[in-house]
Order: sequence, then C-alpha cells, then structure tokens
Amino acid sequence: MKKPLLLLSVICFSIVLSAQNISDRALLLKEEADMKLDSIDKMYTISQIGLDSLNENLIYDLLLQSFDNYIMSESLFRKSEESGINETTNIQAISKSLIAMRRYFINAGVYYYEKGDYEESLKYFDIYNSYPELIIFNDKEGAIFEDEDYSANMKWYQIVVS
Repeated sequence: MKKPLLLLSVICFSIVLSAQNISDRALLLKEEADMKLDSIDKMYTISQIGLDSLNENLIYDLLLQSFDNYIMSESLFRKSEESGINETTNIQAISKSLIAMRRYFINAGVYYYEKGDYEESLKYFDIYNSYPELIIFNDKEGAIFEDEDYSANMKWYQIVVS
C-alpha cells in the first residue's frame, strides 16, 4: 500500500524537478542573451564616442545568437509555466529586450546589403519584419509595431535583395 504512494510522490517530485530544470535552462539562456545584448550596446556606444571602430561582423553574430537565445528561453519559460511555475516576469523581460534589439536588425540588413551579401542581408530583414508574428507578442497583437516608418523601407530591401 505504501509503494503506490511512494511511487506517486517520486513521479510528482520528478515532474516538479523537471519543470525547475526547464526554468533554470531558460534562465541561463536569457542571461546569456542579456550579456550579449549588453555587449552589443557597449560596442555601439564605444564606437559612437570614437574610442574604437565597430566590428560589425562580431556584433551581428552576437545579435543572431542573442535573438535565438531569447526565443528559446521564452519557449522554455512557457513550457515551465505549463508545469505550474509563474514565469511572467521573465517573459516580459525577454519581450522588452527583443523590442530593444530590433533596431539592430535594420543596421545589420543594411550593412550586409551594402557589402553585397544579399542572402545575409535578407536574413536580418526577415527577422526584423517577422517581429509582429513572434509568439511572445501575440497577446499584444502586433500593436507595438503598427506605426513604424521603417516597415516600408525594410520590405523594399527584402524585395530588392531577393
């Protein structure tokens, strides 16, 4: 009689532990993305005040890595929420970071376009234009992106590049 209860307790504990591991992994991905985004911001600032030149290839590689980490992290946080852990604060923080980094995708797209690397350019413009469809912004229904002046320009670049 005690074995089924013990087995049930072990199963419940492993589910909670699994959810916590998912949450921990998501948090690590988010923190890594935060550090990369912070590095990008600092590199831009340093170049703007003239202390160092901008290493665009490094910045835009970090940008893609950071974006991927935020998307994976958000997905894991949502999975963790399904297991009963409240991750609203973390998901909101990711949303704010994604919005803040979106402007860099324009710079990256233009940079690679001017270098003649149209495939790479298109990748960045595609990400920029796909923002309103990201799951993390579904509850906002893309309203935060509606009145942007850049959208027409980005679509023009996408057409020219493809």
